[in-house]
Amino acid sequence: MSSNNKVPYILKTLKRLFIGFMLAYTVTCFLLYLFQEKLIFFPEKLGATYQFEFEQPFDEYQLPLNDGVHLNVLHFKADSSRGAVLHFHGNAGSNRTWGERASLFTTLGYDFFVYDYRGFGKSEGKIRAEAQLIADAEIVYQFVESKIATHQISLEGFSIGSGIAVQIAAKHPIHQLILLAPYQSLTTLMDHRFPFLPSFILRYPLASENYFDQISAPITIFHGTADETIPFENSNELAKQFKAGDRLILVEEMTHNDLPYSTSYLDYLQSF
Repeated sequence: MSSNNKVPYILKTLKRLFIGFMLAYTVTCFLLYLFQEKLIFFPEKLGATYQFEFEQPFDEYQLPLNDGVHLNVLHFKADSSRGAVLHFHGNAGSNRTWGERASLFTTLGYDFFVYDYRGFGKSEGKIRAEAQLIADAEIVYQFVESKIATHQISLEGFSIGSGIAVQIAAKHPIHQLILLAPYQSLTTLMDHRFPFLPSFILRYPLASENYFDQISAPITIFHGTADETIPFENSNELAKQFKAGDRLILVEEMTHNDLPYSTSYLDYLQSF
């Protein structure tokens, strides 16, 4: 091939490669948009007849939603209740394991409520949108409110559950809000991990940073400085919106999944 023909050939090849790359990129973004639930949520599914086994008594409910789907809710009662904690768990597992947190609160005199999102545990249905997640959480909150006075209800959110807890706390005059390893938004996390992907494909922004100024209750945040899933800088940014009395507690060298068992967090509960 003569040198005169090499330049057009190279340009033509580069054009084909670019078109191929853009086609693959577009298809990838389209698939991520359609099936992102499989990359965000990792539920443990339990059969409808599964029997929970906990060391303390509890009530179990299949709470009906507006579209006929039922969510599995567990209620652990303290011997002499001083209030209640509604827990919004992480993006994996089910009530089978998250229910084990109950004794942390019941021994201190607080009822403990935990529920499974759609498709988790014994909860029915599938997660389809952020608005659906929040609407479901609101119904669960109202269920708790039917048993415990609003000013005696505390919300606790871990990891992805923190974004849900924040939006519910913004709507109600609760007792307090506890966040474990929260994020500014899932959009921020995606931009940090996958800067080459357009943020508009994310259908679950869960932008906690947009709701902080609407929360009247005291806020306490715990975050491990060795968190490999959600960088603690997210909590530093959220703390910039704190009102008087809110607190950020950074736990040195603590990883994401170990945070709920850290001494700093457990000591805090003793003064709850």
